[in-house]
Amino acid sequence: MNDKRRQQADDKYRRMFYELGLDDNFEYIGFEKKDLIWFRCKKCGAEAPRGNDVFKGRQTKLLCKNCGNGMKKFSPEVEEILAFYTAGHTVTETSEKFGIEKSTVNNWVKVRRATNGRTFEQGATESNQKRAAEASWPGNKHKLSHYSRAKMRGLPAEEGITLKKLIERDGIHCAICGLPCFYDGDYLAALYPSIDHIVPISKGGGHTWANVQLAHRICNMKKSNLVGKEWNNGND
Repeated sequence: MNDKRRQQADDKYRRMFYELGLDDNFEYIGFEKKDLIWFRCKKCGAEAPRGNDVFKGRQTKLLCKNCGNGMKKFSPEVEEILAFYTAGHTVTETSEKFGIEKSTVNNWVKVRRATNGRTFEQGATESNQKRAAEASWPGNKHKLSHYSRAKMRGLPAEEGITLKKLIERDGIHCAICGLPCFYDGDYLAALYPSIDHIVPISKGGGHTWANVQLAHRICNMKKSNLVGKEWNNGND
């Protein structure tokens, strides 16, 4: 863009800036390039470039990511919100308490370099525990894999254990009842093969080749999380 066209764009955006009443919270600095316009927040003095979405009507308000200036509802509470976060709460907890988008809280946290004192490992562990709990809800379609469940519990977990490989190793007969499985057909059928853990993951068994066997879906469901004598006694 040559100097003349840049000046024309700058004049256009400056005029629209005042027509939209953005001067209540910001100062117009100038047009740069690629439709970036620089503003200065009147509240905290932070300078930042913004796209022209506001001028094209794709956004209804201009916000300062440093202090929240420009928000009609939450700007007076930014310090309170960040204080809640730095007291040891997560972004999700902060978002839910104040009714703010998580992306907005994340922006404030990054700009202010705020910390809640929690390590990445703590956050990952709690996130995994939450996912495990959600996956156990009745009717949840997004079940965790055997590998993920074992890893979450700190149990041995080997990659690459699949139904096809298990059949290649052990054959097509159910290890529980001894009858053949029907591999070609409806995977929800009672006699369809499944991966059964000899010692269930819930009882401390890992997801390893030494702890898996082939079983009908129905046999696997009946066995549930029973082990050894518990299962045998249940079938006497």
